[in-house]
Amino acid sequence: FGFGGSPKASSRAMDALSLLRNETIAGRKVEKQGDLLLYGNDFASACNVETNYRARTTDAFYTIEALWFLLQSRLIEHGPYLLDAKKLNIPVVARADRKDVLAYLMDESTTSDRVDPAVFVPTVLGRAEAEASVSQKRSADDSVAEGGAAAKRARPDDESDAGAAAQPEGASARQPASSGAAPMTGVSSGAAVSRVSVLERDARTKKVLELELRYDNRLTALLSTKKFDSVLAYLDKKPDKSGAARAQASTAVGGTTRKPMAAYDRYDQPAAKAQGAEFGISEAGTFVAQEAPQDKPNLPPKRKPKTNRTPIIIVPSSLKDCITLHNVRGYLENGTVQPTADAVKDAAGGRPQHVIVNKKRGAETRMYKVVDNVTTMTPDHWDRVVACFVAGPEWQFKKWPMFESGGTAQLFSKVRGFYVYYDDQKMHPNIEQWDVTRLLISRNKPHLDKTTSLKFWEVLDGHTQKTHRDLKL
Repeated sequence: FGFGGSPKASSRAMDALSLLRNETIAGRKVEKQGDLLLYGNDFASACNVETNYRARTTDAFYTIEALWFLLQSRLIEHGPYLLDAKKLNIPVVARADRKDVLAYLMDESTTSDRVDPAVFVPTVLGRAEAEASVSQKRSADDSVAEGGAAAKRARPDDESDAGAAAQPEGASARQPASSGAAPMTGVSSGAAVSRVSVLERDARTKKVLELELRYDNRLTALLSTKKFDSVLAYLDKKPDKSGAARAQASTAVGGTTRKPMAAYDRYDQPAAKAQGAEFGISEAGTFVAQEAPQDKPNLPPKRKPKTNRTPIIIVPSSLKDCITLHNVRGYLENGTVQPTADAVKDAAGGRPQHVIVNKKRGAETRMYKVVDNVTTMTPDHWDRVVACFVAGPEWQFKKWPMFESGGTAQLFSKVRGFYVYYDDQKMHPNIEQWDVTRLLISRNKPHLDKTTSLKFWEVLDGHTQKTHRDLKL
């Protein structure tokens, strides 16, 4: 066992934690039988005794049963271990202590900082002695339960006298210290409870409560024996704001009932009416006799005109550019670029005024309006412009409000610019100076057009989330 001497001699100075660790290291099985943990054929300890292993979270000491059950459940995860312990009503070991407990019990670490050496609990007994102690405790508990049931069936009026009469021999050791009797020493708690009847214990509790000085707090201050019937009666008779209670509750003085005074009316004066009749004054000429204005009919509230929040994209009007009003839908929706000349030939209805491009965003579809003529656009239209395809020359932005007020710097800070060109086409020199996104299209590799179309939507979405969050995007 690591303490020297024979096992039986060392058990008297050994605690349950050390014995459980030694048995685990030696490969011997520790079994649970009822309320005892059996260490072989010689030693045992109660399951609920505390060890000197201190928990990290609560700073309390674990019981030997909690450490033993964790050792039995070391091969399963911590979650199922907690469920099994709850079903068996066994205290659990916190997750923070699990690794350290198992390492200490299985000799993976010789020491543990959670084991308090100053707290030595010699809780290991001989197996026969431990079984006798548990049996004695159970019989004491059964006798207390039977005494309580008998006391409930027949409780005498004077509990103190009945308690004194039912007091068994040897109960004088349980008298208070004020009586001069010496306190009981060397007697276990189960034996002490068995010597004191339930009736005597109730009588003493009643006496202690009578002598108790209660500490006043917020709850005890609200507990009162006074009655507030007069206050409640006054509140019932108190008149309300409408004066109905005042009219009903008339005041009786000297056995007679006094009627309440009528409300004052500045226009209902007999003297004034008599003078008006004497001097020929008619009330029809004043506002008194005028009829009250009729209420206006309840007209439905005027609905505010709906504001169109569809974003707008502007493309060049020249047919020489890569992206025009004729092929912009195929490029933005499908990622395919058809030459403008071919798109014009395929158009059955001529040149359209505008084009609607649908962009799928998850389960929803958002619309974008594409135009190439800005002469008829209103300030509301300009507020909804989110992107434009540039051709290169600055005259493209003539009469654009953002360009006229701050040039291209202010224009491209509010409207995202895109420059689409072929790989065999020379880039316009203005593009190097402008903050626009360049999209390169290959004439011989049309399968790469889809990549540039996806890049267009990625850049546009990032821009509109910052500047046009009020639109339907």
